Amino acid sequence: VVSTQSTGIPMPLDTSSYPTLRYIIDHAEPGRETELFKESLHHFTNVKATLEKIPPQQSADHLAKVVKMNCVQLGLLVNGHNKDSLNPPILDFSICHNVPFLKIT
Repeated sequence: VVSTQSTGIPMPLDTSSYPTLRYIIDHAEPGRETELFKESLHHFTNVKATLEKIPPQQSADHLAKVVKMNCVQLGLLVNGHNKDSLNPPILDFSICHNVPFLKIT
């Protein structure tokens, strides 16, 4: 079992915490979304590199899949994809129960 401290992965948040995070994103200063997406992309890229170094495990595989998908989605958002969309990214917990992946609609 890989500890979250050894990989630098933050402790899992209870899903009840995500509405608070959603509020922070929704009420960020105009134009700050891109900065938040860049910061998130940086962290997901670091976690992705770490996860690719450890032996495969079922839970790590699920987390790695979410991290890889979030890297792609955040890269799109950083580069302005769907910038004019009125729909914010959706947090989807269908693959991993602790970490959502972002769906761009």
